[in-house]
Amino acid sequence: MNNIVLAATLLASLGFVFIAQRSALHNLRKESGRLAGESESSRLLTAEAAAGVASLKGKVEEQRSRRAVMRSSLSTEHATGETIPMAREKEGVWPPDKPYFYLNKRRLADAFFRHITGDFHLAPEAAIALGMTPGEAATVDDAFHSVVETFHALEVEHLMPSTEHASTRFSKEGRKTSYRLPALKELMEPTVENFVASTRAILGDSRAEVFNHWAKQCFVENVGDFDRKARIFTLTDEEIKGGSKLTRLEVVAEGWKHFHYFELWDPPRAREYGLPEGAPPPFFYRHLFGENGGKRPGVEPLSR
Repeated sequence: MNNIVLAATLLASLGFVFIAQRSALHNLRKESGRLAGESESSRLLTAEAAAGVASLKGKVEEQRSRRAVMRSSLSTEHATGETIPMAREKEGVWPPDKPYFYLNKRRLADAFFRHITGDFHLAPEAAIALGMTPGEAATVDDAFHSVVETFHALEVEHLMPSTEHASTRFSKEGRKTSYRLPALKELMEPTVENFVASTRAILGDSRAEVFNHWAKQCFVENVGDFDRKARIFTLTDEEIKGGSKLTRLEVVAEGWKHFHYFELWDPPRAREYGLPEGAPPPFFYRHLFGENGGKRPGVEPLSR
């Protein structure tokens, strides 16, 4: 009896061992298949990466070749002294297949396009028209803008309260505050002379003649040729329904009937000038009277 039980126990143990071995073998085969799949995926990814690297190398070499050609071309052009070779006698005045055309230099002085920006900087169009290099354009821009800044500083320094008003208009609408500026042209002459000499040194006689013509036009049209006559500034303040405040600024040159007139709103009404919301409207005398005419040098400041 004991032998039978022992044999049965042994057989059962061997069965369990067989099942365990079979399960382990199955798992081993499954794991081997998974590893083989991952190996194949890695091989494919490696091959794909190698192809990508090879493609990038090809593109890099292509770019290097292009840059070498460009450098060679620039060197050749520099050696001949011309950036773009031109031959008017062969091409005519308007070459149909070229990015340029021929214009007599004398026409540039009175050519109608933007020469100076509204904030007194060199316009890109002007720099291109005169063939300025980036360095020349930056230097000329700094020189021009510094002339205007010097003039504005003189205006701030010499602005004085005045009992004389620019006009009697708007007298019933609100409070008037007036100022007087003496003629500043004589004080500006050394600055202007230095500016003309510096642009001539930068651009040479031919280009400087054209640019200085543009600069003079800007000085006459936008800063009154540096005030050949004294000016009277009158600010009239009004309270507007809805909480807004309006300052009317009149500017008159002594002995002249011509004057400038501005309406300065607080808060600013940028949309009336076609500007983005919140942008300050164009105003030549911001450096004297602030954004909305609320700055009053030498008198009690307004509550704005």
